[in-house]
Amino acid sequence: MKKIGWGENLPRNMMKEWREWCLSKTYFRSAILKKTNLDKFYGFTIPITSIYMSDDELANDTTAPMMMNFFPDAPSKVYKLQVEKYTTCKVGHTGIFRKKFQDNLWPLLVDVISNDCNTANAVNNRLRYSPHTG
Repeated sequence: MKKIGWGENLPRNMMKEWREWCLSKTYFRSAILKKTNLDKFYGFTIPITSIYMSDDELANDTTAPMMMNFFPDAPSKVYKLQVEKYTTCKVGHTGIFRKKFQDNLWPLLVDVISNDCNTANAVNNRLRYSPHTG
């Protein structure tokens, strides 16, 4: 992973498993079912806040809310960060963690996370909130 600029290296088998998930229409649902005999994380009740980037090729208007279906008992909020308002650079799926975004995008994440996504300013001016109903 370091070789392609995606953080730390992962164990070889992890990459194989990730590849299988990515090639499956149900993502990792079949892997969960195979290991646990359940296709969702029932009983997980910790609130989830999901933030995805408007130019993300993996997490998008369809897949980001869909991911919350794996946690049917957890209250969840899904936000879309409109990156084009803050940068002309591509952010994509993992770019938000690059140091070049520390001054313009990181504060948005901190604001939303630290205020439990209830900051009207963040919702109205920076993010689009999509209420998720599993």
